Order: sequence, then C-alpha cells, then structure tokens
Amino acid sequence: MSVEMTNLPNLLIVDDSGDNLDLLDAIIRKKKIKANVIRALSGHMAIEKIHGIDLALAILDVEMPGMNGYELALKINESRLNYNVPIIFLTARYLSETDISRGYDNGAVDYILKPFNDRILVSKINVFLDLFNYKHKIIRDAALLKQSLLELAQSNTALKKSEEKYRTVADYTYDWEYWVDLDGKVIYMSPTAEKITGHSIEEFVKDPALIDNIVFDDDKELWEAHKKEEHSCEPRETNPEVSFRVVTKSGKIRWIDHLCRRIYSEGNCLGIRASNRDITEKVDIEGELFNVTVEVEERERNRFAGELHDSLGPLLSTIKLYFQWLAETDDPSKEKLITEKGNNNIEKAIQTTREVSQGLSSVILTKYGYVDAVLNFIKSINDTQKLLINLSFNTKARFNSLRETTLYRITTELINNTLKYAGATHVNISYFYSREKNKINFTFTDNGIGFDLALVEKKKDGLGLLNIQQRLTLIRGVITIKTAPGKGLEIVIEMPLG
Repeated sequence: MSVEMTNLPNLLIVDDSGDNLDLLDAIIRKKKIKANVIRALSGHMAIEKIHGIDLALAILDVEMPGMNGYELALKINESRLNYNVPIIFLTARYLSETDISRGYDNGAVDYILKPFNDRILVSKINVFLDLFNYKHKIIRDAALLKQSLLELAQSNTALKKSEEKYRTVADYTYDWEYWVDLDGKVIYMSPTAEKITGHSIEEFVKDPALIDNIVFDDDKELWEAHKKEEHSCEPRETNPEVSFRVVTKSGKIRWIDHLCRRIYSEGNCLGIRASNRDITEKVDIEGELFNVTVEVEERERNRFAGELHDSLGPLLSTIKLYFQWLAETDDPSKEKLITEKGNNNIEKAIQTTREVSQGLSSVILTKYGYVDAVLNFIKSINDTQKLLINLSFNTKARFNSLRETTLYRITTELINNTLKYAGATHVNISYFYSREKNKINFTFTDNGIGFDLALVEKKKDGLGLLNIQQRLTLIRGVITIKTAPGKGLEIVIEMPLG
C-alpha cells in the first residue's frame, strides 16, 4: 500500500487496535501537530509502509501479536546507518526494569502508560518533531554552505574560461559580427569580416569609417538612412534589418544582410551590435530561380497558345465554312445536313476547349482527386495505342489541395516529356500512401532512350526537371532521378504529408 507524502516530517503510529490508532490520530489532528501521520495495525504493515522514508518519530504499542514493539523498533533502526529514529513506547501495564532496558537498547526514548495524558503526549511529540526539523535545517544549511564554497571555488575558474569561451563562439561564427560604440569606434569584430570583405580586423579598428566606405555606391544612400535611424540610442520604432552590397578588397561585389540592435547596460547605451550575413549565393540562386520561373511560365503560355491554335483553329475554320455554305443555299435538305455537321464540329470545339483547359486546371482533380484525374488524363493517350501508361495505387484518399495539385502537375509534365522526347512505348506509375510514415511514395519509369543527367544539370537546360524540383521544394518533397542514354528513366519522389 502506498503512502501519500507531504513536505512535513513523518510520524509513525503503530497499534494493533484500530480504536487506539483513531484516538492517536484524532489527538494529533486536533492539536494541529505539523506532521505527516503514517498509520499501521501491525509491525509487518509498518515496515512495508516506511520503506525508504525518513521518520522523525515512531510511537509504538509494546504488546502486539506477530511482531511486538521491541522487535519492530529493532527492525526500524537496523537499516538506518546515519541516525536512529526516536521511539516512544505505549504500554497498558507496568514494565519490569528488564523490559524497560530492552526498550532503550532498541531505540526507545520514552515510555507512556495507557491511558495517556493528551497534553503530555502532544508535548513529547512536538519536542521530537522540533528536534528533527532543527537537525535537518542544520544539515541543509551545511549542505548549502558546502555548495556555496564549492561554487565560489569554481566561479574563478569559470570566470577565467568565460571570456575565452564567448570569444571563441564569437570569433568562429559564420557571420561577420561587430560592436561599435556611439562614436563609431570598433570595440569588437569577428574574424569572418576578413573572409567576407578581404579587409583585416586591424584595418577596421584603425579606420572605423571603412565599414561605411566599402558599401557599394548605389547603396550608400540606403545605408546612411539606415544608420541615421538605427545606429543611435534614441528610443524609436525600429526596422533593424537592411540588405545592401559591399565591394571587397579584391573588387568583388558581395550582398550583405545586416541586422543590428542597440546595447544597453544598467540603462546606459553602449553602442550598436551588428550581424552581417553574406547572402550573395542566396541572391544569385533566387535570381536564377526567377529566370527559370519566367522561362517556364512563358513556355507554358506558348504551349497553351499552340494547343489552342492546333486544336481549335481547324475546327473553327470548318465551322466558318459551314456557316458560309448555309448562307449560300436554300435547299432544306442541304440546310439540315449543314446544320448537323456544324453542330458536330461545335461540340468537338467545346470538347477540345475542355481538354486543353484540363491541362491548366483539372476539374476532375478538384472534384475527385489525384488518382481519378491521372486515370482520366492517361485514358486518351492509351486509346492511341502509341504509348501504354499503367497507374498502380493503393488508395484514392484525398490530401490537401497543394500536394495533390503539385503531384498532378509533376505527373503530367513527366508524361508530356516522355511523349515528346523519350520515344518510349511503356510508362509505369506507382502511387502508394504509407500511413505509418504519413507520406506518398511516387515512382515514374519509362523504357525510352534516357539521357545524360550530369550533362543536363551542367548545362541547366532541363527546364522540365527544374520546374519539378522547384514544385517539390514548396512541399518539402525529395526527388531521385536515375537515367542514362539507352537506359530509360526512373524517377522516385517521397512527399511528406505532415
């Protein structure tokens, strides 16, 4: 049986009479003795309940069946190496000197005869609880003093290491960090400054204006405006971040993302703490992605215009001819024939418009989901019997619109590339959802002519692949491409859904 403990000292009361236990418990509660009372009806129950618990005092009945009070007292203290629990024995009969001596040998500090005087019992309990609390206070104070002395001894060593530690962290940061006072004097500058600008720390310390002088001419006005707003200690709404270019010592232009804040100590402004990150590579990549995006969008516009021209142009021209023919005849039979053929061509034009627009925004995808949209897309291709496309899947469950649309665009892009360039006769697509890992595993293979992947990546002319990779970046997808001339194509995509 478990005992619910509090932060109060623990008081054990043991008597084989439940009435006696209730009486003791009632007295303790009535007198508001501050202790956590542990009750037991036998010695064995007491041993079980106090296992691993510090006791401030034990009140034991001497005469108990099974294990008497003396035996229990011996059990209580035999495993306590650092201290003995003080024990008050309760007895209903006068004891011999031998019994009394036996009790004292087993940890007794007092005897109380039943029926006992409440005031005497409460007084004795309070004395031993106060002694217990005082002893533990001394122990705690001694431990705190020892800990304080240890911490004091360690603080000097830690203090000596502190400057070295923080200097190391600052010196080996990836960014160009610096601290200047209100007059612009350099208090600290990280070694990365030289890696980014080519100028040494000594040059910046010797000439603090160098920080301003290396700013690219076209960005100086922006930089000065930022400094005016942010590099002072006047309270104001701040915009501490700005991007600009610097000219390195070798004449190269680097893009910098600058973030700064005012430094205060005890209400006094100590200057400006700045962090400059070299974002040149990021800017270059963003520019390249923008160019690719524009090129892909333009290609899609041209493709859409071409499909409209090639698919709808002939039909509309034919319909025009039917209307001209209808205007030139009065023959009812010819009018009926012309009207039927014209209606057929109008229906074809409507259907063609739907098919072309489906490549841009699939109604089936929106209404029924990825699997049905792909099945509908590949049906018309399979009907030509020039390319056989097989789709295997283990679910038609719907996922969020962004992921469904992204994967659908990737699938149609891959099929379109296979039709145009691969010379393949078979395509296999697998679409499997892993509930355990909450992700989609997508595989696309064809038996076409393949290509040199390294060459395409080097020349950066695989706009279709770049478009696919860009789409996957948005949803944290991972793509693996395996291909070689004459070896076909295999693309594996893992798309997390969480």
